[in-house]
Amino acid sequence: METPVVAAAGLGFAYGRTTALEGFNLDVASGRITLLLGLNGAGKSTALALLSGKLRPREGRIRIAGSDPRRASARRRLWLLEEVAAPPPHLTAREAVGFHLDLYGRTGSRKDAIVAALDRVGLTAVAKKRAGTFSKGMRRRLELGCLLAVDPEVWLLDEPQTGLDPRGLRLLKDLCLEARGRGRSLVIASHALADVPALADDVHILRGGRTAFSGTRDGLLAEVGARSFVVSGNKDAFDQALRELASAHGVTLDGPQVPHEQLEELLFREEDRTS
Repeated sequence: METPVVAAAGLGFAYGRTTALEGFNLDVASGRITLLLGLNGAGKSTALALLSGKLRPREGRIRIAGSDPRRASARRRLWLLEEVAAPPPHLTAREAVGFHLDLYGRTGSRKDAIVAALDRVGLTAVAKKRAGTFSKGMRRRLELGCLLAVDPEVWLLDEPQTGLDPRGLRLLKDLCLEARGRGRSLVIASHALADVPALADDVHILRGGRTAFSGTRDGLLAEVGARSFVVSGNKDAFDQALRELASAHGVTLDGPQVPHEQLEELLFREEDRTS
């Protein structure tokens, strides 16, 4: 069995007398995406802060590629993207990416890395503008650009959807899947249940600081009775047949659900034609 890049065992943490996390275990191998799901206050952000070394656990053990995350060698191998995007406001987009390349000791063609990262997140046109003038969504894109340029082994993302429009959400999903394809280990805290089939390999559900579910995406979907189909051909005939079958067996259908990709195409089609 492959040694996990992210390994946590028996983590506990409290804010004063209030327990935020208890008995938390997590193993993430390279090329895997783990989702942390839960309501506000469930312990997701605390878990990520502990994994990143930002907080010290009251109990338990954490290893990032075999090292304590509070060691400098481990911190250069991970990135914590927090819920509120906060790139350095006094730096331009170009300077912000360059700053993080230097901070992480990345070598190679600095200029090419900056240009490629800003282009990938759609900020080429504002490369010389200061981050303090950016909208919430643009600040999030800039942070994603910095993350992409550095490309550490471990991505810790806390509610990364915050501030992003539908196109930004698509970008975020693509970046995460591409990172998984490069062998990165991702842990994403999210409220978005739609992320489960779209992104997750593994899922941990937190409730009141404790783990309510831990397993694979398919295991979770099977447990909650989720079903999904990709239909091609005569879709109207399929819909009619499905409804007749559901009626015959006393099954309630909730839908149809909106296909996000097709809806996005409608939203932006005219903009693309006139831009």
